[in-house]
Amino acid sequence: YIRVCRMSRQRGVSLPDSDAFKVRVSLLNDLTVSLRPGTSDASVFIETLVGQFHVPPPEVHPKIIWDLGANVGLTAAHYAVLFPDALIQAVEAVPQLAEIARQNTSPWIDRVEIIEAAIWPFDKELTFSMSFGNEYGGSVNNDGSGFIVQGRSLNSILPKDQIVDFLKMDIEGAEQHVLREETEWADRARVIKVECHD
Repeated sequence: YIRVCRMSRQRGVSLPDSDAFKVRVSLLNDLTVSLRPGTSDASVFIETLVGQFHVPPPEVHPKIIWDLGANVGLTAAHYAVLFPDALIQAVEAVPQLAEIARQNTSPWIDRVEIIEAAIWPFDKELTFSMSFGNEYGGSVNNDGSGFIVQGRSLNSILPKDQIVDFLKMDIEGAEQHVLREETEWADRARVIKVECHD
């Protein structure tokens, strides 16, 4: 399967979402996930379920998890398996990816919520760009090209009375702004894991 995804991506072949592969994953209790040939889904699959860079430190046993930059929902699904009592809020800016994330987390619909938004220091509309074959690298841009997404600040999106046990942040460069501006939310996050970009 991974070979098919990589070859189709290299050759510029894109199949519609309805042609997504269903992959059974032992790390997800033998449940299946949907991945699309010709996209970066195979890379996300490998980074998530092989690299496991999103996993909290072993001493952390979170009950409330926020997954910022959820992509197709594989990290949220993995959190649901690793922490069967946890509530998981997963945030994804791209509507198509958010819909696949909902499918991939549907076995845990009672405790995994997918929120469509781009994390930003302020609530505002943002221009977002994403290139073919590099869907996992979509990001906010300032040149006006791309499509409009709703930007949400962590100050407004996190419930005021909620302490977040673990917050994973993989938001393709926006972390430079989110970690410097309007950071009152950080007092309510016990452990933060950030993927840093240029």
